[in-house]
Amino acid sequence: MSWQATAWAAKQVTGSPARKALLLALANYADAAGMSYPSQDTLARDTEQSTDTVQRQMKQLAALGLVRIEKRPAVKGQWPGLVYFLALPVAEMTEPQIAARSAPQSPAARNGRDRAAKATPAVPQNTPSPCRSYVRHEQKEQIEQRGRARASAPARAVPAERPQAIEGSERERSAFAGPLGAGGEALRRRIGDDRFAAWFSKVTLLSDADGEIVLSAPTSFVRDHIAAQFDADLDAAWRGVMADFRSVVVVQQRGES
Repeated sequence: MSWQATAWAAKQVTGSPARKALLLALANYADAAGMSYPSQDTLARDTEQSTDTVQRQMKQLAALGLVRIEKRPAVKGQWPGLVYFLALPVAEMTEPQIAARSAPQSPAARNGRDRAAKATPAVPQNTPSPCRSYVRHEQKEQIEQRGRARASAPARAVPAERPQAIEGSERERSAFAGPLGAGGEALRRRIGDDRFAAWFSKVTLLSDADGEIVLSAPTSFVRDHIAAQFDADLDAAWRGVMADFRSVVVVQQRGES
């Protein structure tokens, strides 16, 4: 069975239901070359027609140019049979079919095809379905109603939550580095919040006169650690905020050890 032949047969106009059933039955037995050779008894059984009707309708299909009938030579022990060639489009045919299709058609075949085409009523194309038109009308009404509702609704103000959160965070950081002033804020940004909180939370600014920064550490341990680990960071932080910066000195608070 060739699905191309079956699809082709389904699209053909034969002018008769019995003729169309016979053409479909032939296509069902066709091979890849469009050649079909079922017996007339088989075609009669498949189409639920008599053998005489099959013979008569087969002649009509041949007259329409849809089928070409040839006699199959007799084989030893068998009666001679018939071979049917379907008139598939050239794009779907093999070389034997193309050669068969190129043979000139008789005037009777052309006239039969014209009569079958005239007998088939023309179906108007692109005719809109009333049901679909109604659905589209309802959808259009719903869309317009939603648009009017949105237009009449008051505009909602978008709260500036994110900027407020950022500003609050900056204020907290400034207050956190407050005892050390602008230089302390610059230092916090350089070394990070965790390290700043661990080593500079209890450090105070004693003096910043004449470009010399004096910081007071709570213990000698903190003083020595800051001097050893953050000396370069201290210079860079205050140099960035003071035009007359000279140096940073860390001392120990009085009364602490």
